[in-house]
Amino acid sequence: DGFCDESNNVLACYDGGDCCSSSCIPTDNYFCEYFDCIDPRVNKQDIDYFTCNDPISFIDYMDNLENTSVCVPLYDDYYFNCTHRIWTSTTGNECIDGISAVNGLYGEIKNCFDATYNSISIEMQQVINMVIDCMDIQ
Repeated sequence: DGFCDESNNVLACYDGGDCCSSSCIPTDNYFCEYFDCIDPRVNKQDIDYFTCNDPISFIDYMDNLENTSVCVPLYDDYYFNCTHRIWTSTTGNECIDGISAVNGLYGEIKNCFDATYNSISIEMQQVINMVIDCMDIQ
């Protein structure tokens, strides 16, 4: 929600990324003004979440996930439960974890996806959209 809640800033939750400047996404109510980043997995550099800093690398990363067949079972089944904590990158689904882990690396995932949409396969577009939708509801 864009606010670092200390009670949720614990192992495996890390308040959904709100306590780190590189993973906090502002909302209408909160503007990511307070940070206490203890999540060892995040990139602690400041990231401009309103641009895609490296669209070519974003495309290459998604192509690699697809080419290594990590996401193929999702094409076949296309089932994933959004109740899994997408922000933790430990959902148990290698494809979903790989996609959610890239959020912030090249910029905010939605902006990178929008900037590169036509360069990504239709199957990966569907999976990335699903991850983004899950991130939005968490």
